[in-house]
Amino acid sequence: MDINGRGTMPSETDQQVAIGYARKEIGECLRRLAFIEKEASAQDQKVVDYLDQLEAFSTGAAAQNDWLSPYRDRIRFLADRAVKERAAFDALRLHASEAIRVDRPMADELRQFAAGVLSGAVQPPPLRGAPAIHPTRDRLIHALVTEIVERFGLAPTRNRETASHASACDIVARAMPRKARLPKTYSGIEAIWLRGQREERVVGDDPDIPCSQRPIELPTPPPSAD
Repeated sequence: MDINGRGTMPSETDQQVAIGYARKEIGECLRRLAFIEKEASAQDQKVVDYLDQLEAFSTGAAAQNDWLSPYRDRIRFLADRAVKERAAFDALRLHASEAIRVDRPMADELRQFAAGVLSGAVQPPPLRGAPAIHPTRDRLIHALVTEIVERFGLAPTRNRETASHASACDIVARAMPRKARLPKTYSGIEAIWLRGQREERVVGDDPDIPCSQRPIELPTPPPSAD
């Protein structure tokens, strides 16, 4: 599919128009990302995401009492991760403390975790390694690929029939600035796109759907001075 949706490979001129547009939008994405990172670190955002997941599934008596409920399954998942991941530990700790504060019934798994923290048997894992990539970065890149698809009529990725054609992931990869910690290859952008598509498929109102990374409301930064 070409830039005008005719099903043929886009011309080099058409590709350059799309790349120029993507480059401009990447600049805006980076400005938004800088604002979001200033408001909440990657670590903080991951805690918020986990808390949102717990709150989304914690309503109703079945959530607390049914061992197979998505809520209790999520607590067990986070408790396993909390051994090595600080964000999971902090999310469960805050979720448990809020339940105690408002005198809300606690699932057995959450009560056991809270008791372990209070007794000292469960310790927070250390923060180690390089700063994590903010989850909003990949969400913004996924949104940009989607916009290129819709605006220029390109396929999001290559396939066997269009291996020689430029896809939206190709355009975004070619538009990426030479900046640290940004994916700059087709395969890197494609991986972000496919992961975003999988996450979109599991998000919904059905409480029986396993909870993945739910999208967050992205704050809008103040307008630039230009």
